[in-house]
Amino acid sequence: LKTYINCPLQFYMQHVEGLKVDNDISESVDSSIFGNIYHNVMATIYNNLKRDYGATTDSGQRVVNVTQSMLEDVMNDDSAIKELIAREFNVQFYHATKDAPMPQLSGRNSIIAHMVYIYIMKTLEYDCREFAPFVYHNSEEKLDGDLFLPLNNGKEVRFKAYIDRVDYVGDKLRIID
Repeated sequence: LKTYINCPLQFYMQHVEGLKVDNDISESVDSSIFGNIYHNVMATIYNNLKRDYGATTDSGQRVVNVTQSMLEDVMNDDSAIKELIAREFNVQFYHATKDAPMPQLSGRNSIIAHMVYIYIMKTLEYDCREFAPFVYHNSEEKLDGDLFLPLNNGKEVRFKAYIDRVDYVGDKLRIID
């Protein structure tokens, strides 16, 4: 919607014609890049737990019962979290591959990476304190199908959306956005 308000032609080219935006490399991290780094690192943390400790359900989906102990182990591995952030920073900001050598973050980028680290630690602490144990299913899942918002003039606006996380706490399904 923000794209449409800023430039209807850009909205049309991106969302109707399906053309991709060629993001110029900026000198600073904007909120979109910050959010992508945070969300992708959180997804990697939980997907690594699923890979290492998960089980396959009767329906064939891999899930993991996340315990306080698992989350404490993740939080205690400071260097692993910082490496995930640096790798994702490299991908999101420098447009590098995940396997590319990581530049040393300095100056403002180092401060931003530290802010992401604080957000991640706070999220993990909150999950550990308030929700563990919980059954983690998925992160950053693109919603299948198209989402349309009807407008008063009879037209529709198409949205794309991602679910941040799907889990069960007890018998309650949580879809987090």
